[in-house]
Amino acid sequence: MSDPNYSSLDGVLFNKSQTTLIRCPGGKVGTYAIPNSVTTIDYDAFSFCANLMVVTIPDSVTTIGGSAFARCNNLASMTIPDSISTIDGGAFQWCAGLTNVTVGYGVTNIGQAAFESCTSLMAFMVDARNPNYSSLDRVLFNKGQTFSDSIPRGKGRRLHRPQQRYRHRVRGVC
Repeated sequence: MSDPNYSSLDGVLFNKSQTTLIRCPGGKVGTYAIPNSVTTIDYDAFSFCANLMVVTIPDSVTTIGGSAFARCNNLASMTIPDSISTIDGGAFQWCAGLTNVTVGYGVTNIGQAAFESCTSLMAFMVDARNPNYSSLDRVLFNKGQTFSDSIPRGKGRRLHRPQQRYRHRVRGVC
C-alpha cells in the first residue's frame, strides 16, 4: 500500500515527491548523500543522528530548516553549497564534533544560534562572492565585518577586530 503524502528511500522519510527530506533515522551510521531531488531539509531532519560522520548536500537544496542537524555529534565538517539561501536558527546547534564550516555564496540568511554550542568548531570559510556574509581569521561575520554571531570556540576570546564598529552577541559563541 502506498502512502499519498510520504515516501522513503534507504530508510529516510521524504514528502511524496522527495523534494523535502523530513527525517533521517537516528540510527543512520557513516555517510549519507542527500538525493538530488531534495530542495528542503526539514526542521529536525537529521537531529540526534549522532553516528553520521558525513552528509553531502546537493546543489538542489535551497533551505536548511531549524535544528536540522542539531546534535549530530560526529559530523566533522559541513559544506553549505552555493544553492542554499537560508540556514534556519539552530540548524547545527550542539554539533560537538563539527570543526569546519564552508558557506557558499548563495547563503543570504543564517538564523540565530545556527552554530551555537559547536564546541570543536575551529573555522568558518565563506565564499568571497557571498553578498551578506564573510569570514576573517576563520570567524563568520556579516559582509561589512562589523558583527559576528558565531566565533568558533576553538578561537578562544582572541579575535582580530577589523573595525571599531564591531559587535559580538555573546549568546552566539559556538
